[in-house]
Amino acid sequence: MSDNKKPYWHRIENNSKQAQQADINTQKHHMERYLLPEDRIVPTLKRNRLILFLSPLCMIAGICACCILIAYDHVFIGIAFAVLGVILTCAIAMAIIFNENHTIKYSLVYQAIKKYFEPEIYLAYRKIPEDIISEADIADEWDTASASDYIYGAWKECTFEFADISLRGRELKSEKPKTIFSGQLFVIETNLALESPICIRERLQPLSTEMYEGLKNSDRFFLTGNEKFDRQFDVRLGNSRCVSGFEAGTNGISPSQQRQKAHEIVDAIAQDIIEADSFAVSRTTMRFSGNRLYLAIENNRDTFELSRSNMFELLRGDFKQINMLRQRFDEELQNMSMYLDLVTTCLNKLPHSEQQSTQNDKQ
Repeated sequence: MSDNKKPYWHRIENNSKQAQQADINTQKHHMERYLLPEDRIVPTLKRNRLILFLSPLCMIAGICACCILIAYDHVFIGIAFAVLGVILTCAIAMAIIFNENHTIKYSLVYQAIKKYFEPEIYLAYRKIPEDIISEADIADEWDTASASDYIYGAWKECTFEFADISLRGRELKSEKPKTIFSGQLFVIETNLALESPICIRERLQPLSTEMYEGLKNSDRFFLTGNEKFDRQFDVRLGNSRCVSGFEAGTNGISPSQQRQKAHEIVDAIAQDIIEADSFAVSRTTMRFSGNRLYLAIENNRDTFELSRSNMFELLRGDFKQINMLRQRFDEELQNMSMYLDLVTTCLNKLPHSEQQSTQNDKQ
């Protein structure tokens, strides 16, 4: 398995193979700890519910012991028993809620994932490192990032990583931080080997006729000739919006050759990007860098969300919530697989790199 096919914790620099293997084994053990067969989910939740309702007995026992000890003039010891009873009750309740949340997330979501993908691992509360998010070029400036619902696995012949992402930042230092991106991030392996990145970011609003005509009359910006695509998407070469954004490659490839390859890539998939974006019904950003595609979908949704109302109903004993959650998770993953199907259609039209083609021929 190449380095680019490995999940992000395998791509940590200066990390020994033993440490990498220990890390992934730890993560798998954490996931398997909460995975339950379908027929054991409801009995486990019922047991947790019983323990939760019995937990106040610790507090009652502590209060009773406190009253007895105070009657015998052991005030401080009595208070200590009362406090201990309250602490034990709260600790048991928090542990039960934590366990129930993880059991639902891991068991239901992982079962649903296996219907559409070949997951190696699913981590409900794992955060992707910020350097991976930065490489995706989701937003120009952000201060903090949070992530959850990490998936690493295979889709058809593609290796991919997925996570829910939320970015917060501020336009002015005096402002309070606000959410500037909320959605999903995919990292997909491709057959490309680009010297400089290509970023295709959907505009906040399509260009007006006047602005589009102005761009057409300038040779500083990247245009494909597909009017609908050019109005809807902004293409950045390297780290610039201008065609001069490409710099000389490390392998001696000139900027003009890189621009030519960028046109081959974008022109080949422009129409497919429009169709995929229409299906997603959200603002999208695609960034090709090296042999990876970073795909961000800004839809202000939290995939596989388990709300407080869901947890409350489950704690009340309404186990019909499980079927409702299972159906919702299944629909979310079905939409995800259909979207990835459109994306892989784009990827299949991309010109393969000579390096990859040579490796495939040898295999």
